[in-house]
Amino acid sequence: MKSLYKKSVLVEITLPVGPQTIFPFPDVPFLRNKKISAINLSVAAKGLTSGLNNIATLSVLQISAPGVNNSIPAFVTFQDYKGVQFIQNLPIIELNSTSISNVNTPASDFISVTNTNGTFEIIPREINFEKSYITFPFGIPVTDWCLMFDFIYDSVPLPIMKKDIYYKTLNFEFVSLKVLAANSKYYFPDLPNLRNVKIQRINFYTPNILKTDLNKVLNMGGVSNNIFDGCHFLTLNKGGTEIVKNLEAVKLTPFSGNNTPYALQGSLLFDNVEVDFSQSYMEVALNTPAIAFPYSYCFGIFYTK
Repeated sequence: MKSLYKKSVLVEITLPVGPQTIFPFPDVPFLRNKKISAINLSVAAKGLTSGLNNIATLSVLQISAPGVNNSIPAFVTFQDYKGVQFIQNLPIIELNSTSISNVNTPASDFISVTNTNGTFEIIPREINFEKSYITFPFGIPVTDWCLMFDFIYDSVPLPIMKKDIYYKTLNFEFVSLKVLAANSKYYFPDLPNLRNVKIQRINFYTPNILKTDLNKVLNMGGVSNNIFDGCHFLTLNKGGTEIVKNLEAVKLTPFSGNNTPYALQGSLLFDNVEVDFSQSYMEVALNTPAIAFPYSYCFGIFYTK
C-alpha cells in the first residue's frame, strides 16, 4: 500500500447473458469531480456469491483460469473528461489483489490468484464513467453475472520511495503479439500509441491468467504448461540497440498462486525506457513443445508520456 485510503464507493455492473461484448459503466454522479486513486474488483470467493442486486458475481476462475469451460477473459477501459483513454483494455484480473474460489471438486478445494503488486493504484484523476466500459470478447455465455468495483478517492499519499511511483498507473495499453506460423523470431506489430512513451512496467500474462486476447486468439495456445511457459524470451529494441535481451517473459508476471507459480514480488520495473516495438520480438527455446497456430502473446504496458 502506498496511500492511506480515505473514501470509497461501490459500483456494480450487471452483465446480462447474451452476445453483447461491450458493457458501459453507469453514470456515477457521486464520483463526478472526484480524483480516483485506487480501484479494487470484488469477485466470487468463499462467502461471496452475489452482488447487492442478488446477481451472481464472476469468480476468479471464470475471468482467468483456462481449465474452466466457462472461463471468459474481460478487459476494462477508463476515459477521463479530456477524452483520453488513459487505461485501454486492462485485463480485469489486474484489479483484484487476492482471490480464493471454490472449484467444487474432490481433488482441489480452492484455487487462488494473488496480484503481488497489491491494490491497483493510479495517479489520481477523474474518470468519465459514461465513456468507460468493459469488454468481454465472447459475450456472456452462461447466465447473468455482475461485477463489483470499489473506487477509492481522496486518498492521503504517504512518503514513498521513488520506485513506488512506478506502481501507480498513469497510462496503460494492452498489447497482443499474434503468431501465425513458425519462425525464429516473432516481432511485435507497430504500436503508434506507444511510440516515444516512457515505459515503467511491462506485465506478461500467461494462459493461466488470460485465456485469449481481445480478438479471441488463444494466449500461448490457451493451455498453460508450467514446465515450458518459461521457455519464451523477450527482446526489446530502441534505435537499433537491444536494451533488453532474451528476458524470460514469465519474470514479467506479477501473479502468483496455485494456478500460476511464477511471480516475483511485484512487477519488474523499467526506468522510463523508450522501446521501438516493431523492432522488438519474442523467441522460443528449441525444446519447447509446438503450440498450434495461430496463437498470441499478451502483455500489459504501463507508461507515461
